Amino acid sequence: AIRMLSSYIGLDSFFRGVRAYLQKHKYANASTQDLWRALSDASGVDVNEFMAIWTRTIGYPILTVEELPGGTQIQVRQNRYLSAGAVSDDEDQVLWWVPLRVATPGSDAQRTTDVLTTRNATVDVPVGTAKWYKLNQDTVGIYRVKYPPGAVANLATAIAAGELEVNDRIGIIADAAALASSGHSNTSDFLTLLRAYRNETELVVWQEISLRLDVLQSVWADEADVIDKIRALTQSLFSPLAKRLGWDAAAGEDSLNSRLRALAIRYAGCSGDSAVVAETKRRFAAFFDGDRSVFNTDTLRAAFVVAVRTGGREEFAKVQEYYLDAANPVDQQLAAL
Repeated sequence: AIRMLSSYIGLDSFFRGVRAYLQKHKYANASTQDLWRALSDASGVDVNEFMAIWTRTIGYPILTVEELPGGTQIQVRQNRYLSAGAVSDDEDQVLWWVPLRVATPGSDAQRTTDVLTTRNATVDVPVGTAKWYKLNQDTVGIYRVKYPPGAVANLATAIAAGELEVNDRIGIIADAAALASSGHSNTSDFLTLLRAYRNETELVVWQEISLRLDVLQSVWADEADVIDKIRALTQSLFSPLAKRLGWDAAAGEDSLNSRLRALAIRYAGCSGDSAVVAETKRRFAAFFDGDRSVFNTDTLRAAFVVAVRTGGREEFAKVQEYYLDAANPVDQQLAAL
């Protein structure tokens, strides 16, 4: 909530208010209201009016977007979001203060005038002419967004073309996965959106994708046909990444790339990539024959996971023995957990 607040009033006003708050109360007790008052004085915005809702109310909203005829406006409706899905009238009484931060190609990153404080609101957005639009720019707001199908398709195109920043790419995946898990949208919509991330290069985005795929698999654990489709998509996403990065680090490679390689190997292998599984088994055997150079700390953990999941009792026993051997480095022992 603090990050959402600071993005709304601006970092300069936020830090000016914090400095004034600390200066005024440096030798005295203070309350949350004192902080809100200082931030209000610094920004000219009644901070307490909306922060009271976020700090004293459980939960957060889902915003449902509807494109209005004419192509110049959208209607946004807020309701309480529950991971279980449907919300009763008694559970949906709170109206949050929600900064919409609507972004379009080339729009001002600090746009702060559109704030949702009622159940419904109409917002000017050039839907008909803009290539895409996105609420919650930079993903600083605490809420989920459900877009109409056409808007999702446009965002997917923008992601594939590299037009969105990292935080927005993460936020779109997080929202789509959460809505699929809660039943607010179809699982197929989320899986289709994932295809736009085939050329993604950032570790944090791939981590979000892998996390959401894990959650989705747990939700559909009893549906074998759905699990097969999720694993097939997982393989189509991570296999090209694993192939591109290879197994061995390039000279001068940073740690983020090493961790991305390990993530790609793990998910490509566990989803059934035969080339990754075969190379894992080859290196796994070489490692336990004494060649410790075949893995670094990152790929060691990934290889252990793939070897155990695609192997059998023998692979499990070797990893277990390795973990219990106190002579091994601690970080490598932990890789066997």
